[in-house]
Amino acid sequence: MKSEIAVTRRAAYAAEEAMLKLEKEKQHQDYLIDDMQENMKSMQQQLALYTAQLTAQQRETRAAKETLAEAEREMEGVHFEKKQLLAQWKGSLNAVQRRDEALATIQDSIRAQQQQELAIGTEIQGYKKDINKEQVSLRQQLQQLCRGQAGIVADDARAESSGRLIYCSACEPQC
Repeated sequence: MKSEIAVTRRAAYAAEEAMLKLEKEKQHQDYLIDDMQENMKSMQQQLALYTAQLTAQQRETRAAKETLAEAEREMEGVHFEKKQLLAQWKGSLNAVQRRDEALATIQDSIRAQQQQELAIGTEIQGYKKDINKEQVSLRQQLQQLCRGQAGIVADDARAESSGRLIYCSACEPQC
């Protein structure tokens, strides 16, 4: 019986050791399960955080896309307006060039007219000098003519002995 008791005791010790080993394994598994549950809880929190971040980023992305689309429309409007302003500027530049050409033509015409007026003025001065010279020469010739006719008439009058002098009609005012 002692041997039975010893066998039973050994079996009990072996069972107890197996039980302790199983308890240790269970305790270890409980720790692992607790650790896994903590990890799962942490991962669920991270998942919730990432989901919230993803939702926020999607909203921001939509808002950024809308802003980008609006900016693109504005850029197209600015580009169109730039084309219009460039066309207007080119038209204005062409008009200014035509006006500059017209102004240059007018200025050339004015210079030519001024030179022509100066030439005409010089020519008129020359004619006036010529006229004055001719008038002086004519007066001198008339005076000589009148003196000559007055001498002839005086000689004729003496010959007639009438005593009166006869003047030439062209010379009367000047003689």
